[in-house]
Amino acid sequence: MSFASLTHHTCLHCGSICLFMLLLLLPAGSLSLASSIGNKAITVSGSQSDLHYQAAKAYFSRLERDTPLGRDRSNWLVGIRKFRRLYLADSTSDLAPSCLYMMARMYRRMYQQFNLPMDIAEAIDYFNDVASIFPTSNLADDALFSVAEIERIDRDNPGRA
Repeated sequence: MSFASLTHHTCLHCGSICLFMLLLLLPAGSLSLASSIGNKAITVSGSQSDLHYQAAKAYFSRLERDTPLGRDRSNWLVGIRKFRRLYLADSTSDLAPSCLYMMARMYRRMYQQFNLPMDIAEAIDYFNDVASIFPTSNLADDALFSVAEIERIDRDNPGRA
């Protein structure tokens, strides 16, 4: 998935429920919603964004540790959507490159877990997005290194690394 297609993905099966729950959890005045053609964008205050980012990272860790939870690919997609929502809420925030980077990491782990070629392609796209959209981020070189590592290890293609 390229950066351009980020805005075309929504959580259809739980979008309304997630928005309702988010409204209940956030203090008044810290949330604004925008909707266009069925896509939902959420903007939260900085401290709330940090909390949501930490919660998304904790969910990723749970997927890696909790074998029954991590065995279901749909749970991984839920985790990716958590980071995607944060990224779409403010693609210029300090957390934006980290959200893209974590999405890439999750897709790479999904490839390692489920062996679906589309997952490794998504990982590469997101890692490349980190490097191209945020070239001054401290994650840009990590993202490029991860792409080389994917080519060398996951794709067994050291010539492209």
